[in-house]
Amino acid sequence: MSDFDWNDERISALRKMWSEGLSATQIAARLGGASRNAVLGKVHRLRLQDRAPGCAPKPKTERIATRKKLQLARPPKPTVKPLVGQAQFARKKPDPVKVAEVKSIELRPAPIDMPKPLLTALIDLGRTDCRWPVEGEKSHMLFCGHPAQPESSYCAGHHRLSVGAGTRSERLAIPSKLMVA
Repeated sequence: MSDFDWNDERISALRKMWSEGLSATQIAARLGGASRNAVLGKVHRLRLQDRAPGCAPKPKTERIATRKKLQLARPPKPTVKPLVGQAQFARKKPDPVKVAEVKSIELRPAPIDMPKPLLTALIDLGRTDCRWPVEGEKSHMLFCGHPAQPESSYCAGHHRLSVGAGTRSERLAIPSKLMVA
């Protein structure tokens, strides 16, 4: 918090300067010790909206026209020529013939042999039972109940469902991992 106190004298000065059309930054500088945000906050709390004529923001069409004039006034950007040897790093479009020759490898998980859920209540589940919710809501939820995999809350079938296919980069990394191993 700032050490600036809003007394009656400063509030009347704020009202006067705000109605004259001074900006919050200018008012803060003249009051001394107040920040721009402190002035804007006080203006908001006092609900001071009326401003002097001529200090209202420009209509949008004027701002766009001004911006276009500034863009036209700028000198054109110089074109950059590639350095010697950079041409070899330029991206080339793939050869359609070679692309057609590449066979797409589609990795699909092996079919999951899902056991029929035992429909066990949470209170009846053991420490190593599958906690995959099967049906019900809130306190009436029933779970799979089959033996869970080591270091997992789910049986083998539900564990595979919970892991998912992974990200694209993870899926693409699988063949390279197989080649390394």
